[in-house]
Order: sequence, then C-alpha cells, then structure tokens
Amino acid sequence: MSQVVLIDSDVIIGAALERDQHHDRAKPIVDGIDQSRLPKAVLSDYIYMEVVNYLTKKLNTEDCSDFLNRLVASENYRIYRVADRHYKAGKDDIYYT
Repeated sequence: MSQVVLIDSDVIIGAALERDQHHDRAKPIVDGIDQSRLPKAVLSDYIYMEVVNYLTKKLNTEDCSDFLNRLVASENYRIYRVADRHYKAGKDDIYYT
C-alpha cells in the first residue's frame, strides 16, 4: 500500500499565503505533494471548507480560485467526505451519553 498523509488546513493556508508565518515551511510540503516528491495527501471536507473560507477572505478571487483549483485537480490530493455515520461513530466514542 502506498503511503498517504493527512494534511491540515494550516499547511495549505501557509503555502497559499506568502506572508503567513509558516509559508517557508508549508510551501515546499504542498509543492512536494503536488509534484509527487512526497506522499499523496488526504484532507477532510471540513478541512477543505476551512481553507476555502479563510483564503476567500485573504486572497483576491482569481488567486484564490487558481490555488484551490490546483489543489482539487491534483491527482496527489484527495478530499475525503466525512459521512454523517462516521461523525456519529466518532462522537459516540468520545461522548458517553
């Protein structure tokens, strides 16, 4: 089985925003995944929506669209939909109600 990593919003946002404090570390990670130098990445739909929400406030429309379209079109990123049943199962494991 090939290696896959879970990537969080702070890495993607850091890569997208040149003035972000984590940009110098995040951009090589995102580029490395995109260019197959690092393992493929998965992010949940919740993480993706967090990225979309944040970047639409920080970037102009064209730059935001270009970045997000590149992410979605890449064969090396997969957006995983967290189904309601998975959410409920996780919640039930955490909250003993």
